[in-house]
Amino acid sequence: MRTRSAGRSEDGKTFAIPVGGDFVVELDENPTTGYLWAIDAMDMDRLGFVRSSFRPGSGAIGGGGQRVFLFQAKAIGEAHLGLKLLREWVGAASVIDKCAFRLRITEDRTARDDTPRRDEHGI
Repeated sequence: MRTRSAGRSEDGKTFAIPVGGDFVVELDENPTTGYLWAIDAMDMDRLGFVRSSFRPGSGAIGGGGQRVFLFQAKAIGEAHLGLKLLREWVGAASVIDKCAFRLRITEDRTARDDTPRRDEHGI
């Protein structure tokens, strides 16, 4: 199955993926600060959340890494995905960053857009 991926630099872009295809989002995060990336908005009829994991960077104590989200396209149509960086125990007042993506989910297994591909992410 085809996997598409995005990072912070693709904020606001549209990605074309086929039904059943995976969409991976990788965002810099340092959990020791208390700030974690979380789903802010998602079209649950067309997009399914599979899992979230943290991939450490250098391995240094207190060091950051990347939050990796995995989603799967469920149904044809346009879907919105929004993510936010916050301290969950504080709530909405603690949001310090947001990013969003639009997904064009198609039946066509050769869906294309102008976004460069990335390597596999091992999540």
